[in-house]
Amino acid sequence: MVFVAPALVLASLLAVVGAQAVLTEGQVRLTGLQAQEAAAQAKRFDLQLRVAQEEQPSAVVAAARAQGMVVPSSVTDISAVDPGPSITSEQQAGGHGSRKSAKGDEPRNAPSGSTSGTP
Repeated sequence: MVFVAPALVLASLLAVVGAQAVLTEGQVRLTGLQAQEAAAQAKRFDLQLRVAQEEQPSAVVAAARAQGMVVPSSVTDISAVDPGPSITSEQQAGGHGSRKSAKGDEPRNAPSGSTSGTP
């Protein structure tokens, strides 16, 4: 019993030292992650600045000229043309027109063996 109390004190001290080592390791890891985050934020800022600079009209024109593009001598506007309806009302309703089949006896839009419209 005489050795129980010093053994408990020694075990407690070892536990505190172990916990302190784990805490220190976590702090070192946290510091490293914070440094990585700061570097990533700096890179993001630099990239945003680069995008903003390259989106400027003067930069776009300079890049176009560097690729051999030139300003045209004259510009002609083309008026819009209404193409009209591209689907007929009969096609919208699901039919394919009144074409005859190869035999010529029934329309193509009516499925064979069914009644069209009669109950």
